[in-house]
Amino acid sequence: MNKNEFLSFHISKIKCIKFDTNSNRLATCGDDGKIDIYSTSNLSKPLTTILRNGHFNKLNDLSWTKFQNKTYLSSCGEDENKIIIFIEKKENLFKNIYEYKKHNFPVTKCEFCPFHYGLILLCGDEKGTISLHQFKTDINNFVSHIFQTGHSSINSLSWGPALKPINFNYNNIIIDNDDNLERLNSYQFCSCGNEGSVKIWKSLNSDIYNFVFEDIYNQNNYNINNNEINNNEINNNENNNNENNIYSVKWLNYDGYCDNVIVFGGENKKLMFYKYDEENEEKKWEKVFEIKMEDIISSIEMSMKGGYLIVTLLNNKVVILEENLGFEWIIKNK
Repeated sequence: MNKNEFLSFHISKIKCIKFDTNSNRLATCGDDGKIDIYSTSNLSKPLTTILRNGHFNKLNDLSWTKFQNKTYLSSCGEDENKIIIFIEKKENLFKNIYEYKKHNFPVTKCEFCPFHYGLILLCGDEKGTISLHQFKTDINNFVSHIFQTGHSSINSLSWGPALKPINFNYNNIIIDNDDNLERLNSYQFCSCGNEGSVKIWKSLNSDIYNFVFEDIYNQNNYNINNNEINNNEINNNENNNNENNIYSVKWLNYDGYCDNVIVFGGENKKLMFYKYDEENEEKKWEKVFEIKMEDIISSIEMSMKGGYLIVTLLNNKVVILEENLGFEWIIKNK
């Protein structure tokens, strides 16, 4: 076995591997319904296993976060379409503190928000429904909100940056946005699905229960009014060919990044980069460039410190891209 590989303790297919916020541990989950947590310094065996602690069937995704110096881990899957949030009570000991079972279909994705927003979990299912779960300190519990998106499925979700970009002049001196409260954005995230669209969601007046969306990419050119998403349009979207499927989207999200950029890809093998143009009077997203891959794009991840993208293809090849000084992404491992 290669020194960079390790043998998992799962007895069936692994669906997700996620690093914690410090990259000191990673968690894995899969079809056997359990979560294994490893130290990145020793992958020979798990530090702990979360087994039958609320889940009893296939798991699809995981997400880590830290809030008020406490570590949280979320999971979602196909057992009663359940979402669970765990808190780390002491080192490597996790307690189930929240369960949600109001999705009608298996939950495919879950992702905690940037810590500046607080403790909020974003989830989506295989029929295009999204739920948000926000921790309220005044009641010491989570409140939830669920809504339909117009996607035929939720293949990927990604939070936008919580803080507005830092602006510099030519002498690298910050000229504005130097206060985090003033820099805080409204809640925003992006989503994609099998019908071939990528949507940007933004909250109105920082209200987490009131979102509007815009399509920044729509391969089928269908139109859905923000207030008129219905099952007929969703069913029509399901009849599209697989060649329209968008499998992964990532909002390039790390503090200090100077541009508002989203990257996504799927069945058409194109890695597409869209940028929000602040100087354009129409304030719209426009494609800045694309990279043709050799196979279908199945997932896109970004390094925590920025500067690198990791793209996984259907043929199991991993492509690493690095951002150069001209804000262009160059393939490193051709």
